[in-house]
Amino acid sequence: MKKLLSSLLCTLLCALCSTVSAATNYGIKVGGVSVTSDNAANVTGSNIKENVMGRPYYVVYEASTKTLRMYNVKIDRTGSNNRAILNESCDGLTIVFEDACWLKAADASPLRFNANTTIKCLQGTESDTTFVYGVDEDAITVANGATLTIDGACLHVEATNSSAIIGNSSARTEKLYIKNSIFYIAAHYYQVEGAIYNMALLSMSGSSGSTRAFPRNDKLNDHNPGGAPSINNITSIVISDDMKIAHYKEQTISAEFIRDDEFRTGMEWGVNFEKALIPVDAAHFPDANFRSYLLETPYIVKSHLFASDIPKGNFMDIENKEIASLKGIEYFTNLLYLYCENNQLTTLDLSANTMLLKLRCDNNNLTSLDLSKNTSLNYLSASNNQLTTLNVKNCTLLEQLECDNNKLSSLDVSGKEKMTSLECQGNALTSINLSGCTALKSLVCYSNKLKTIDVSSAGNSLTSLTAYENELTSLDVTANTKLTSLDCSGNKLTALNLSQNKQLETLKCYDNRLTALNLLYTVNLTFISCYSNQITGDAMTEFVSGLPPQTSTKVFYIVNHDSPAEGNEITAEQVATAKNRGWLPCHYYNNDWYDTKECLLYDIWIKSRRVTNHGTQASGTTYDHATKTLTLTNANIQGKGAGTGSITDRGYGIYCEEPGVTIDVKGTCTVAGDVDNQALVLYGTNTNPSKATITGNGTLNLKSNIEAIYDSGTNDTLTIGGNVTVEAEGSIYGYSRRVPGRERVYYNSLLIKDKATVKAKSSDCGIYSWKELLLKDRHEIIAPEGAYWDAENHYVSYADGTTVGDEWITIAVEELTYDLNNDGKISTADIQIIINEMKKAQASQNMAYDLNGDGKISTADIQVIINEMKK
Repeated sequence: MKKLLSSLLCTLLCALCSTVSAATNYGIKVGGVSVTSDNAANVTGSNIKENVMGRPYYVVYEASTKTLRMYNVKIDRTGSNNRAILNESCDGLTIVFEDACWLKAADASPLRFNANTTIKCLQGTESDTTFVYGVDEDAITVANGATLTIDGACLHVEATNSSAIIGNSSARTEKLYIKNSIFYIAAHYYQVEGAIYNMALLSMSGSSGSTRAFPRNDKLNDHNPGGAPSINNITSIVISDDMKIAHYKEQTISAEFIRDDEFRTGMEWGVNFEKALIPVDAAHFPDANFRSYLLETPYIVKSHLFASDIPKGNFMDIENKEIASLKGIEYFTNLLYLYCENNQLTTLDLSANTMLLKLRCDNNNLTSLDLSKNTSLNYLSASNNQLTTLNVKNCTLLEQLECDNNKLSSLDVSGKEKMTSLECQGNALTSINLSGCTALKSLVCYSNKLKTIDVSSAGNSLTSLTAYENELTSLDVTANTKLTSLDCSGNKLTALNLSQNKQLETLKCYDNRLTALNLLYTVNLTFISCYSNQITGDAMTEFVSGLPPQTSTKVFYIVNHDSPAEGNEITAEQVATAKNRGWLPCHYYNNDWYDTKECLLYDIWIKSRRVTNHGTQASGTTYDHATKTLTLTNANIQGKGAGTGSITDRGYGIYCEEPGVTIDVKGTCTVAGDVDNQALVLYGTNTNPSKATITGNGTLNLKSNIEAIYDSGTNDTLTIGGNVTVEAEGSIYGYSRRVPGRERVYYNSLLIKDKATVKAKSSDCGIYSWKELLLKDRHEIIAPEGAYWDAENHYVSYADGTTVGDEWITIAVEELTYDLNNDGKISTADIQIIINEMKKAQASQNMAYDLNGDGKISTADIQVIINEMKK
């Protein structure tokens, strides 16, 4: 019974075991690890490491296609039979190096193939060159009559003390095919029998960059005394008609592969070609610095370029080489990457380089760039040139474009569905065509002349828009709902709709003409800079009431008192509202930012800077708003600006719209206008006239090439009094205008009183266009002699009625004399003159005898003479 149970148990176990099949061994070893069905998806081992640090690496075997794929792998082994790759029995194996790999063995061939094997690279370019390095044994051994095919690969095969590639059988049955590959090979120049040795067949074929293979010799079987023959002991050599062997150029190999400085200090490179050689001379490459660069590259042999041998994926970095011409670049038809920035290029023709992917040509002197033939281009940087035209119309794969700091007036990037970044700042752009740029994430277009810009095509892709310092009068970002950063400062915007921009985090819209700003929907906003707009009163209340609440205090910049264009006002109550919502309003004054208590604007501008509750920002000036007194103390005010435009753009010395202002002059002060602008403008209206007064004990010098003082209001009176001296180099002008069908209308009056002295000089007339000139307190026109106020023509005239021009007009208090009859003494005879004048009708009295200045001639004037007689 026990035997029966035992037998049944054994049968059951065998049945169970038969259901679990053993792992399949594919007859391949990588780094000493057998490739089986268990590990084919990820072949790992202690000898399989990353080649380039920080990048992924892997070994994968696909049994269905017999393909071994290796990516960024490094295998470095020592010891007998310890190889990097061994193909024991997998007939038809294909090895694909998907990125550059590094395979080395010190005491055995790094690669041994006992069965037919093909080696490929994913790109077949120098970017994924795989290095095979044998120290004391052959680098690649082909055995058992196998065939090794190198097809579409880029290999560097090198051996120190043996052959690079060898057939292992004494019967010489192995074969080697090299097709369409870039193939570098090196072996010691002696002690070995050939770089490629002991093969039944060596076949080379293909075009476009095939096979750099042989050291020293330009004849395949010629043994070079003192060094290894290129190819030796080969039964049959077949080279296709389009493949020829050229001369060789010595090229120092990289230190990474120098292991024995005594024997190996360099290597010879062979190059194949299918077209005529291109001499590297002035006729083909006019620029000497470009030629110098080319002569140091592996594409040049005996000062000739082998065009067909330039590999696909060629990278050319020629920045900072003082190159003025890239004529000859057209021979590099496989060029993918060209970096030629920081040179002296004035032209750049890349029409023949149709495979180009990336171009950097910044910091040259290019005036135009036509890339219409470069349809594969995905990156262009052409900043800091002199470009007036840029043609990227056919570059539909363009992802990134940088053309900033040029002279472009228009830019068409329409249809660039893959473009994510555009930088075109610092040009003279008046238009940008962005239609079809549906993937655009970042647009930088500041410092141009754009009046409009349509970013609707970018839709939800656009996250950052930097468009400051343009001429935008409107901006629609309602379609850009994923926008997180917006800078539209320094434009002419009067409105900004942010109702759809809920993800906005940073907003800069300062220096515009906004009269309102609603941020109620921008719930993620954490930074605001909106100074130098026109937000006041109820609009400011609505603005601060709509600020998105913050859990921690955020600063926002609301007023810049150093900006002539500042028009924002914020009261103490509005500041409190902002703070209650977690925002700290700040204002700028005298080159620094301060916490704001309130910022109020007064209607006085000094040198285009507006007077505020924080001060005047002009040396020697103060303003007391409570008394409406502008005090000038030894002030020197020079207006700066153009002759037209707004108050802040023009070059007025002082511009005053504040009614009832008193200008108190202390010391010697100068106020001047710039470029056809007045030194002092007093502006008022019918209902709110200026009513300004100039007073004090100092001297006020006013200078302008037009009106020194311009009272531009209506129904106004300008008063000059106190002990002030006003000297106007330029006219003192009262506003007047011609009404259609009527004579000119004069609106304002000039009153001079107390002990003030007024002097004015102009090419037309120093004082004119006043409704009336009111002289009080014995003021008279004392110069020029004989001049008088012509009430009919509203200007100061000579006695003959002509206008006083180009002479100083002086109005001052008449110097009184009590010797009325000019007999040299004061006596009763002078009293009699007053009595005689009193007898006349008042209208015909000579008011020069009003000695006490009470506006009439009476016994009070006689008393003045009596008092003088008592002295």
